[in-house]
Amino acid sequence: MASVLTELADITSVNSRLYFQDEHLYPDPVRIQQFASDNGFSVETQQIVEYRFGVDGYLSPGYVPNEYIVTVNLEASSPSWQMLSRVFTWCQNQQVWSSVTLTAEIPAIKRRFIFTQGVMTSGIAMPAVKRVLDPTEWKFAFAGLTISET
Repeated sequence: MASVLTELADITSVNSRLYFQDEHLYPDPVRIQQFASDNGFSVETQQIVEYRFGVDGYLSPGYVPNEYIVTVNLEASSPSWQMLSRVFTWCQNQQVWSSVTLTAEIPAIKRRFIFTQGVMTSGIAMPAVKRVLDPTEWKFAFAGLTISET
């Protein structure tokens, strides 16, 4: 039996980059820095099909569009925390939302993810004061996602 050799895949996340744009305060992309150590940024699972299973045993599926929910976790010492806090406060003070874009570049998998038509939905204006300050969490909802090779 012939052995199958597999090439080791790189799953390094340390060189991943995330860029933020806001139509009012940061119209040009700004790199987000100092992610939390355990979870820098992530996308929630999307349900793309809703279905019912009838009493007669037939499955009836249907496609449903959904938003892309992205969470960004930053250390309290991050200069980007101040930037996101500024956008959060601006939206509160103006009582409006602001259109944002996030671009994630992940060299290990040679992919770029561009989240468009988005809004900041929630944030933590102050890190929790514990033995050391907790990371802050920022959530965004996006209508569009484009994935390309880098």
